[in-house]
Amino acid sequence: MNIVVDGRMINHSGIGVYTNELLTLLNDKSYSVVVLLSKNDASKFGFKNLHVKTIEFGRYSWKNLFYLRKHIKDSDIYFCPFLSIPPVFSSVPVVTTVHDLCPVSERKVFGTRVAIAYWAIMLLQLVVSRQVVTISNFTRSEISKWFCSLFDDKVSVVSNGLSVKEQPNHTKSTYPVDSPYILTVGNIKPHKNIMNLARTFLQSKWCTTHRLVIVGDHQGFRTKERDIMIDDSRIIFTGKISDAELDQLYQHASLFVYPSFYEGFGLPLLEAMSYQLPIACSSIPPFQEIAGDSVTYFNPHHLNSFWKNLKSFDSSNHYDEILNKYTWKANLEKLLTIFKQSSSTGHQNLTHEG
Repeated sequence: MNIVVDGRMINHSGIGVYTNELLTLLNDKSYSVVVLLSKNDASKFGFKNLHVKTIEFGRYSWKNLFYLRKHIKDSDIYFCPFLSIPPVFSSVPVVTTVHDLCPVSERKVFGTRVAIAYWAIMLLQLVVSRQVVTISNFTRSEISKWFCSLFDDKVSVVSNGLSVKEQPNHTKSTYPVDSPYILTVGNIKPHKNIMNLARTFLQSKWCTTHRLVIVGDHQGFRTKERDIMIDDSRIIFTGKISDAELDQLYQHASLFVYPSFYEGFGLPLLEAMSYQLPIACSSIPPFQEIAGDSVTYFNPHHLNSFWKNLKSFDSSNHYDEILNKYTWKANLEKLLTIFKQSSSTGHQNLTHEG
């Protein structure tokens, strides 16, 4: 099977992880795989069994409508793992992953224009795609809600997973945090709720015994409180860090907190579980879908109450059943099945090379 994977977001946080994990596993398969990359990303590409084609226009360019076809014309499947203007009038089946509809659902935060543009591009992508993959049942329900159930028949759920390299390597910490700390991981964006987490932490009793470590960049804060936050020694903004440094932070944290208002999945939950950390997170549907009753939930709009009611860190939870459910290897096989089904619908003579 000849697969084209659009890799134009290969270095973007969550979607980048998703793309890299897929390519890592495809690298060991006997499919013919071409990855579309910018010139800059192509120069750093490290998968020896995969081929690269450079592409000069971005995912929101109108050129995707017509010029993308020449990059995928010899393939059996074009897979796009992110929101993008799709190719039209192409005979190659398109499979798309939808991670979330955050700008649409949280339009008060992102603005009406952004929400409308996001919705319109996704509508076109849903129309063009033969199959649509979502990373959670919650995201599938969001598509049904915002597009009036028009595409329900073509939507399947293939969850994110945890890779082997994310399993902990227990060593003495070399990361410079010299006191007990509470950890949170994620981009500093409004729907991540990091600002409120930091503010209420400083008002709680926990700031006298612990520090709050935020794996993210403080430049995401655009409020009058920003300077106070970044200068307070009780809060640490790590900025961008290596996998090894993140491993150290997970290993030695007292508690993992995930306060988002909205997510499509919640991969850091699985990462924290792999280190057997006690976890407290927002009571939003995708987190409940992943974690069940194995974590402590709180209302993300009432973080003062969360800190006040937090009595201790329960580290007795065991997450093995959840971690066994969410693996990249198992989910890749589900995705490949969708590729085969989508391809065979339009290409009767397709044979599997694996």
